[in-house]
Amino acid sequence: ILGGRWGEKLRSTIWIPVYTEPPVRATYGLPWPRAVHASALATPANSVPQDYLWQCSSTSRISAYEIKSDALSEVLGFCRPIPGRNAALQLLNVKDLFESASESAKASFRLHSGGHCIKLLETLDKSTQRESPEEVALWSKILKDKPVIWLTGNFIESSRLSFRPMAGVNTEPFLFTVTSELKQYRKLMTLLGVRETFGPVDLASVLRQLYHLHATHSDRVVPLSDAQLQVALGILRLIVSLVSDGDEVEDDGMGSDDEALPEAELVDT
Repeated sequence: ILGGRWGEKLRSTIWIPVYTEPPVRATYGLPWPRAVHASALATPANSVPQDYLWQCSSTSRISAYEIKSDALSEVLGFCRPIPGRNAALQLLNVKDLFESASESAKASFRLHSGGHCIKLLETLDKSTQRESPEEVALWSKILKDKPVIWLTGNFIESSRLSFRPMAGVNTEPFLFTVTSELKQYRKLMTLLGVRETFGPVDLASVLRQLYHLHATHSDRVVPLSDAQLQVALGILRLIVSLVSDGDEVEDDGMGSDDEALPEAELVDT
């Protein structure tokens, strides 16, 4: 970084104006911890330009002053990339805010702010290429198996995503295929646990979820819709095909005493 010792002093001194409230242009679902954003001044080392608002508002101060000089931005450290650990925490906080929001607030987030989630995934993907394996392992661990991948207007767990679609069967909203927009972040997706394709156990879990959605645990079972019935039958055909082709059904963690999925009851209309 430019500036030598005086530049280091400039970066570590509390003097730069920062926001204590979210900027007006901030929209729905932005994390803004009061403890982080309490004071009106901060060190440049702990601050970022407004362009990084959605990337790390959980951990960094947001500069209220626009630095137009490239040289000064370099001296202040404003050109440094966002660390993966900061972006990972931001993504988790955005997800938590979304999940706890009302339905109207979720609709506003989808309309105005969903694109920021994709940008966070882009930042994390770049971090996998720039940071050491040890650093990447630290922040990827807190994201793995959590619903942090923004897809179809919701946060989805990596375990419910694959790169290859299942032929002839639409498994949404239970299992999803990585979109072309997200395929460019393949390294990150794989790191978080997205698989190449789904197996028989994954498909069987869809049938179980369908069953539990419709079984009322009383004398009456709500029948599947025509569309759901076609999904269920298509999945059953795929499972038979996969098993017949020699794919081993992996252990899904269920013992022999667990309740079996009543397929006949599932598809009975």
